[in-house]
This record gives sequence, C-alpha cells and structure tokens, in this order.
Amino acid sequence: MQWNEIIQFSFTWLQANVAGVLVNLVIAIIIALIGFSLGNFIGKLLEKILREIEIDKILKIKGGLSFSVILREIFSMTVYIITIVLAMNQLSITKAVLYFIIAVLLITILISFLLYLRDFLPNLFYGFMLSHKKSMAAGDYIERSDFAGDIEKINLLDILVKTGKNDHLVIPNKSLYSSKITIRKQKKHK
Repeated sequence: MQWNEIIQFSFTWLQANVAGVLVNLVIAIIIALIGFSLGNFIGKLLEKILREIEIDKILKIKGGLSFSVILREIFSMTVYIITIVLAMNQLSITKAVLYFIIAVLLITILISFLLYLRDFLPNLFYGFMLSHKKSMAAGDYIERSDFAGDIEKINLLDILVKTGKNDHLVIPNKSLYSSKITIRKQKKHK
C-alpha cells in the first residue's frame, strides 16, 4: 500500500464514521437548545397566564411557593426531560442512558428511604417506650441541659415542649433517652 492510498483510505473512513456522528451530535445539540428554550418560554408563559387569572387566590394558597410557580416548574421539567430523551435518541444512546438514570433514581430513593428510617425507627421505638412507661405526661415540666419547659403533647415520634419564652420545641424521643433529663410531675388538682 502506498501513502496516497493510506491517506485516501483514512479520509474515506473518517468521512464514513466521524461525519455521521458529528452530524448527529450537531442535531442533538440543536434539539437540546430548542427544547430548553421552548420549555423555559412556555413555562414562563404558563406562569404569567396563571398569575393573570389569579389561580392562587382561587385555590386560596397563601405564603410559600405559589401554585403557578410549581406548575411552571413541573411543566418546564417535563419539557426538559422530553428534550433530553429526544437528543439522546438522536445520538442512539437513549436506552442505555435511560436505564442508567432509572437506576440512579431508584438508588437515590432507596438511600433516602433508608436515611428516613434511620431517624424514624428509633424515635418510634422510644415513643412506644414512653407511652408504656408513662414516665411523663402533658403538663409536666421537663428540663435538659439545652432546654426547659412544659410538655404540651407527647407523640410517638417526638414531644412538644413550650419554654418559658413561649417558644415551642419539637424534641425527638430518641434524644430524650440519650441525655440526662429532669421531669417534675404536674400537680393534680382535687
């Protein structure tokens, strides 16, 4: 093989393999740009329409995020996800990437659930212990190194304490067993 044949073969191979990938990459980028712009524009338009018809007043939503903002975000995210899937489809990587995304989401949900259980189960266990022991009741005075006040309510997961400054504290049941506390029983009226 001579040099000119090698060079010609290389250009032919590059044209056949790389050019197709580059064209698909450019198309995928254009799809992404158009999709993200469209999602952002339509989301803002939807929010403006919902604010004009005063959807928050109709639904009687006060404070925090408004319904129109939440709906805009949901709609925009949906358009973004569809855009990403279309762009990946253009690159012929949809199936593998979607499986990866689903696996990451499932693992994230599982880890979040396990972290939730890590706090929930001990508090529930100690809540059952408190309810069976009856060592404290609503109206009793409780004192610990970092707070003091009257017990307003005892739940399975926590207790509600009202301090002398009229602050309300939610104390997890687990923390009551891991520290020294003093309880003064409420005096019974005859």
